This record gives sequence, C-alpha cells and structure tokens, in this order.
Amino acid sequence: MKMRKVMNKAAVIMLTGLLAIPLTAGLSAAENKLIVQDPSANDVFVVDDSGNTGFNLSIPNYAADVANNGGAAKAELHFSKDGADNGGYLTSVSENNFWISSGGVYDQAAGGWIQKSSDGQSVFFGSGGVGFRAFLQEGNTQGQPMSNVNVAMLMDYNGNMKVRGGLQMNMGTGVAQPGCDASSQGMMWMTKAATDIVEICASKGGSLAWYPVSF
Repeated sequence: MKMRKVMNKAAVIMLTGLLAIPLTAGLSAAENKLIVQDPSANDVFVVDDSGNTGFNLSIPNYAADVANNGGAAKAELHFSKDGADNGGYLTSVSENNFWISSGGVYDQAAGGWIQKSSDGQSVFFGSGGVGFRAFLQEGNTQGQPMSNVNVAMLMDYNGNMKVRGGLQMNMGTGVAQPGCDASSQGMMWMTKAATDIVEICASKGGSLAWYPVSF
C-alpha cells in the first residue's frame, strides 16, 4: 500500500483511525510537509515536498539530514548486525567534525569515547580542527569511557603526515616501478632483490630521475 501526501491534519487523523494504527506521537501534514512530533511537539521526522528528509530537523537541507534531539553531542547513526549496541557509528558534534567509528562511540555526556565491543578494541577516524586523524585502541573496558586512546595517523591542513609506527613498502610480484616524472616526483620506491634497492623520484640539476637512498 502506498501513502501519498495528505494535505490536512483531519485527513491524517481519519486515515489513521480507519487503519486502526495507535499513535503515541503527533502526526500532521502541514503544507508541503509530512511531520511526526514527539509528545512535546518537537519535530522528530520531517519529509518536505522536494523529498528532503529531516531527523530532528524542521527544515532539512539534504535528502537525509540528521541531527540529535536537543543538540546532544553524541553519535547520530548506528549500524549493527543484530541491533546490539556495538558495531559502527557516525558522529558529528561541531562545525568541522565528522567521525566514522567501529567498536566505540562518542557520547560527551557519558564521558567522551565509550568502548562498545567486548574485545576492548576500537577504530575511529575523521576530521577536526587539527586535520584528519585515525585512532587505533585496545585494552579498554566495554561500556566504559576509553582510558587508552592512541593517534595512529595525523595529516594536517598543510598535507604533513605523522604516523605512529613504521611505514612499510612491500611491492608485490609483478608490480612495475613507474617512470619518474612530475606526477611521481617525491615518491619513494623499494625494489626487492638480494639487497633491496630504495629510491626516490627527485630532481637533480633540473633532471627528474630515480635516485638511490643510501643505507
């Protein structure tokens, strides 16, 4: 059965009565909108005439526009296999801030990043005031704020990158070294041999070429 846009509240009430659907929250159809409200008359679900959908937003700007009720600083979306409070989350809590997390969720009121998976491990990465960061954790207690939070990688707004731990170049069999030109300038490359060869594509005296890195 399809439900088309209903143009007035009385028609919605009549329709829901005919279908014998109990309502615990308000449902109305303002001009060019379908609106579901909570008991305090806050808009919790809105579909406008252009097809934009708002969750806790009265005027959605996108096909799916999601906010937290009351502006709470916590994750907005949750993904899991069976509905348990673990798996993956999407979070945005300030103007330049968006995180994808697995095994842990952000909830400022509960203490910040909260461990959710039973293995004590978590991964989260995203943007913020210092640039793009990736975090890798282990040894945290399920259901508790994380005491062990580790930045694994940072890329700042100048493109500088920091990595906690080593960076491995492991070229597979049959992977050919590219030519050294403007598009590969600055690239490092390792060629496997009895004595491995590490080179960098760089300009020397105005000439681009692969030059060996001594070790």
